[in-house]
Amino acid sequence: MTAYEFDGEKYRLASKHQKEWGNDLISELSLKGDETVLDLGCGDGILTERLALSVPHGKVLGIDASVRMIRTAGTIRRGNLNFACMDIHEMHFENEFDLIFSNAALHWVGDHARLLKNAFNALKPHGRILWDFGGAGNCANFLDVMQKKLSDEKYARYFQDFEWPWFMPSKSQYSELISGVGFSDVSIREIKKDRCFSNASEMIRWIDQPCIVPFISRVPQTSKEAFRREVIEEMLKRTRQPDGTYFETFRRLRIYAQKPAPHAQMQKIDLANWDRAQHYQVFRNAVQPQYCVTFELDITHFLKFIRKQGYSFTFSFVYAVSKCANAIKEFRYRFVKGEPVLFDRIHTAFTYLNQDTELFKVVNVEMTEALVEYVVLAAEREQAQKDYFTGPLGNDVFQFSAFPWAAYTHISHTDSGNKDNATPLFDWGKYYEKDGKILLPFSVQVHHSFVDGIHVGRLAQDLQEYLDQFQESELNECTF
Repeated sequence: MTAYEFDGEKYRLASKHQKEWGNDLISELSLKGDETVLDLGCGDGILTERLALSVPHGKVLGIDASVRMIRTAGTIRRGNLNFACMDIHEMHFENEFDLIFSNAALHWVGDHARLLKNAFNALKPHGRILWDFGGAGNCANFLDVMQKKLSDEKYARYFQDFEWPWFMPSKSQYSELISGVGFSDVSIREIKKDRCFSNASEMIRWIDQPCIVPFISRVPQTSKEAFRREVIEEMLKRTRQPDGTYFETFRRLRIYAQKPAPHAQMQKIDLANWDRAQHYQVFRNAVQPQYCVTFELDITHFLKFIRKQGYSFTFSFVYAVSKCANAIKEFRYRFVKGEPVLFDRIHTAFTYLNQDTELFKVVNVEMTEALVEYVVLAAEREQAQKDYFTGPLGNDVFQFSAFPWAAYTHISHTDSGNKDNATPLFDWGKYYEKDGKILLPFSVQVHHSFVDGIHVGRLAQDLQEYLDQFQESELNECTF
């Protein structure tokens, strides 16, 4: 798409609603204050400055293809804030940013496949994108007026080879676009921001900057004023409301996604030289190759410790189980394209209940070295994720689910019929006190091609030993 030149000062006066959307978007961020941030289509720089204020120990770069926009933005002076005139299509950063932010700009970018690839490359591992831009149904009145104007015999000859300036996809279109890029924890929301401009002057300012710019630039100087007047008159006529305001549809797509840590390495298993090959094959052909075991864990010391630290039980327990399961290689076997492989590390995916809706979401979190790191990262992920499901789970995860309403002695799972599903499932129930101990029902479902009872037993033993380490007398001696 063509890069258009805008008047930064006029845009600053005409972009009240864009600023409102941007402030709402920024409110979704959870920032530590030391991040490196890229603002795509920064415009007049007002929102970019707010980002800079949010990362006092980090730095922010705002880019825009319009020289005059950057000139206006450049009047803002902060030590951790810079602006650059750059076409978004041409950005080529590598592993530089913790966050790529964009508000009300990316519908001006035609090639989002390229944009997403460049953004992915620009992010550091665990880096995020948070974007809001026009989606299907956006500015329906203005678009209809312009499409009719372009076919008007007075102006049609000026638009014979005209490239439509906006890309406003549906949620399903964008889901397909982003699916193959490599992002994890993808969330795509359709947001309705329909608006009534308070008076005709406010709507006219919005039409002038930025909406009409791509069109009026094609019209000769002698016809520009008439073209503009006709567009404005038609817009005011069709959008005027009984109370004197002027209505327009604003339909947004809000995109959140994360760049995962480098993929876990996996080793393809040589069946001819694998000591488990016969056992693998026996259970590979079973009608129901997965089995489930339930037992109790003593979490007395562990629970006391995490309560003292103010840690989430869910985040802490998921970490504890994953740490111990990762240490047993049998829990890291999976099927990839029907063939057995061994991953070097497995990450986590757990359900998390929304208390208001009583519906759960599935949150993906990379495994970390230390408990406190995992608890902090899991909290950030859970808060940032708005959708219940962000796509199919990867093969390199442990799946967790809680049933905290009752203690139990047995649990079963839904069966997809996929005999190659070798992802271990871990569940726990309501903990309770007995004989001075706090006991937790815990279940493990595994694929028998890879995991035998002895391995489940080893996990039970190792996990209990790990939980027992959290005795107060030993806290200063142990690294968790």
